[in-house]
Amino acid sequence: MYRVLFVVFLLVSLVPVGGRAAQPASERASVMFLFDENVSEADEYLIRESIRFAQDYFIDAFGTDVSRSIVVNVKSDPDESANYARDYQIHLNSLTFLGYPPLIRTSFIVHEYFHLWQEDASGRQFATPSQVHPFGPQWLIEGSAEYIGSQSLTSTGIVSFEEIRERTIQMANGAHSYGPPTLPAIRSLATHHDMIEPNAACCAYSLSAIAIEFLADVEGPRAIGEYFQTLGETGKPWQSVFKDTFGMSVDDFYSSFEEQRPSLLSSGTGLDVTQLLRTPSYNEVPADFSLSLAPESIEPGKQAVFYGWSENGSTCDMTVGIAASDNSTTYSTFGDAYGLVVWFWSVPETLDAESLAFDFGCGAAPISIEIDVE
Repeated sequence: MYRVLFVVFLLVSLVPVGGRAAQPASERASVMFLFDENVSEADEYLIRESIRFAQDYFIDAFGTDVSRSIVVNVKSDPDESANYARDYQIHLNSLTFLGYPPLIRTSFIVHEYFHLWQEDASGRQFATPSQVHPFGPQWLIEGSAEYIGSQSLTSTGIVSFEEIRERTIQMANGAHSYGPPTLPAIRSLATHHDMIEPNAACCAYSLSAIAIEFLADVEGPRAIGEYFQTLGETGKPWQSVFKDTFGMSVDDFYSSFEEQRPSLLSSGTGLDVTQLLRTPSYNEVPADFSLSLAPESIEPGKQAVFYGWSENGSTCDMTVGIAASDNSTTYSTFGDAYGLVVWFWSVPETLDAESLAFDFGCGAAPISIEIDVE
């Protein structure tokens, strides 16, 4: 049985960091969510807000969202581990999220949404697992989604590019593998089957993200978006668009990347300084919470971000209500292994209130603040 939520997304942006303007509602894709009844409320909340965050980020970075309505189908099924996106549908299994900190889960969802954006912008569909896609080899497709997912997190101001890159390098070097990876040359990661070979599966996605970062150079995500948009606008073969966009042929890129690969995979610290690699010790033990960031005011139709600190894996709640009113809603999330706790919250488009009351807590004494509505 599914809970069905049909949402024509309101236009939002992150309020406290970066100052992105809200986007017109007509520019956003409508989204239908299908949640299995076993999906937790906390995961529902995270997935909905992460999709909204992805849409805002793509409109801001690339000038456009996906052009058609999409479906997000979410299960909590131990017998079905696949997460994938194609043909304007995203399929997720929330059980596969358990090993990741909440902020990395958001990056993962942005990654999947970007696959829909790739198809839509390029006007081309994914091939079979044994074939090269008409819009590029698998390392380019998955690497760009992984790179964009990570880059989107830096737009919040919560984590830095250096922190995310450190995590990507360590993943490429086998931080989550049972033994040292023996990854082939990047040109060999041409199909889906190539990416999931036994010696590549652990690390191919992260290696591909580093290859995309190398390609994007100083232009960053904008160059990646331009590649897929040019494919759609010109209809040229991907190899030709690749050269036009990145200023080098595919073969020249392969040679240059492999020459510099050792230095690109050299870690700055060798340590998980942000603990973004660690699985949080999820728990219900009461813990103190300190709030680090909240917007000075709330604007209807935007997405606000709040974050603070608690303990490793703490269960934490943000309760939002109209000041001096009994009406409120609670949004639950978890601290990561470092104790970082983050809430994204989409402010309703129509909000008949002069101020909102917020309570934050992780089981111990809550912190209460009041924020004016613009």
